[in-house]
Amino acid sequence: MQGRGPGLRYLLLFSIGFLCLDRAMRTHHPLSLMMIDLDYFKNLNDACGHPCGDRCLVDVAAALRGGAARRVDLVARNGGEEFAVILPATSREDTEAVAAQIPEAVRALKIRNETQIGGFLSIRIGIASYAFPEAGGAD
Repeated sequence: MQGRGPGLRYLLLFSIGFLCLDRAMRTHHPLSLMMIDLDYFKNLNDACGHPCGDRCLVDVAAALRGGAARRVDLVARNGGEEFAVILPATSREDTEAVAAQIPEAVRALKIRNETQIGGFLSIRIGIASYAFPEAGGAD
C-alpha cells in the first residue's frame, strides 16, 4: 500500500472494523477498539530522523501485538503515530485489562524521547466497546 496515501489504509481499516461489528452483532459477542497515540512522536522523528522514527513505529507495533496476542486481534497503523487495535469478542473490562499492560510494554522498549512529560516514548489509549443488548433490556 506504500505510495497510495492514507486513503486506502483508512478504507481497509474501516472495512475490517465494519466486518467485525457485523459479526459481533450476528453472534451477540462484544467488540472493542483501542485507539493508541504516541505522545510527541514528531519530537522523536525530528530529533533522530525518519528512519529512526520508522523503526520506532515497528517496535511499538510489535509491543502492541504482544498485548493483543490472540490470532483474531488486529493491530493496525492508523496513520502518522496512531494505531488501532480491534479486539473481537472482548468486553470493555477485558479490553481495559489489555490496555493497562500496553504502556509498560512500550516503556520497556526504552525509546528515548525527551519531552516535557519524560525522557522516553509514552502513549495514550482510548477505548470504545460494543456489547450486545440483553434480551428484554432497555434500548
